[in-house]
Amino acid sequence: MLNRKPLYPAALLLLASCAGVTVKVPKEDVQLARRDLGEGSSIVYRLLPGTESAPAVHRVTTTEREKSTVNLAVASITADLAKGLGVAPWQGVVVERVGEGSSAAKAGLVEGDIILSMNGKPLVSKQQFEELLAPVLQPGAPLTLQLSRAGGEEGAAEARVALALEVVPDCKKVTETKTDAFPLETSKGVQELTGLQVATVPPDLASEIYGVAAPLTVVSGVFTGSPAYHAGFRCGDRILSVDGDADVSLARVRDGVRARAAARHLPADAVELPDAAAAAATPPAAAEGDLQLSVLGPLGSHSAALPVSPGAMESSRFFFPILFEYETSVDETSWSLLDFIFQFGANYSSRYLRAAGRAPAQQTELSLFPLGMFEFETSPTENTYRFFWLIKWSTWN
Repeated sequence: MLNRKPLYPAALLLLASCAGVTVKVPKEDVQLARRDLGEGSSIVYRLLPGTESAPAVHRVTTTEREKSTVNLAVASITADLAKGLGVAPWQGVVVERVGEGSSAAKAGLVEGDIILSMNGKPLVSKQQFEELLAPVLQPGAPLTLQLSRAGGEEGAAEARVALALEVVPDCKKVTETKTDAFPLETSKGVQELTGLQVATVPPDLASEIYGVAAPLTVVSGVFTGSPAYHAGFRCGDRILSVDGDADVSLARVRDGVRARAAARHLPADAVELPDAAAAAATPPAAAEGDLQLSVLGPLGSHSAALPVSPGAMESSRFFFPILFEYETSVDETSWSLLDFIFQFGANYSSRYLRAAGRAPAQQTELSLFPLGMFEFETSPTENTYRFFWLIKWSTWN
């Protein structure tokens, strides 16, 4: 269904309009590489577009291993608890819970037992028990426990007996995940003039991902609907050449964009420079035509011209109260006509979607007199039509 526009106050009788530049951050992230380490362990490298911060590569290490556990809970024997148990305080720890079916339960440990020592080391508190337990928990390595258990009828506290038990830790497979984030250098000016977010992968990280011990230049994000999007560039592409030159760097891309900006008489600082020293350098000569890029990425190789335009990320909006409203941006266009309280008019919306391939993907919606006439919605995968709200038919692409 279409999004209905709000009712504008009838008092607003003049045409209102506004235009400006807005940069919408791309949301998609892509997997650059995956390395299997065996036994269910792996390393995955993912490229994330920059949002409020710089773009980044996330190295996600997943490890599967056997983990030893003792399924029980203990508590320190404080002075108050010692009175109830009829024992001396701070000598041992009391068992509060034993997991059903656990190796501790099978060995005979029960709630209320007091563990006086573990592997010959006297216990005085829960914290000490946990500190001593961690380093000795090994698959198949038994724990020797000296216990004090209430004896006599109904477990009378005054008749306690000493016991010794061996508990073999339980084992289970666990998956542990560790994520390391590596921020990448990028150029805000390039993305504002092309919709292409370009970043530098440093040599050490490039060696891990691509097997190339040199800095590499990648597309870390593409703004949906932008010139770069229409040119078929996608997040995860590695830039192989700029204007036919295989000597590729972020600076080379930035200079290529600056040269086109100069030819279009854009401000000299339309594409920012990384530091004061670079800003003092001789700017590139003006160059006509579009920037030529060749890339290789998850969607294969691709070569295309990248337009440079000051309106690459432009948006605008204007409305005539009640009668007409129009909004447009790099990724979406919508308008409403005669859109008053009864919705007796027309609504139209068209927006670009994240493309699964290099061709743009678009979704369009239109309704005419939606109280009883006609409406259709189309997307790359499905078309739906409604007539008089009684007839509906769909087609799948």
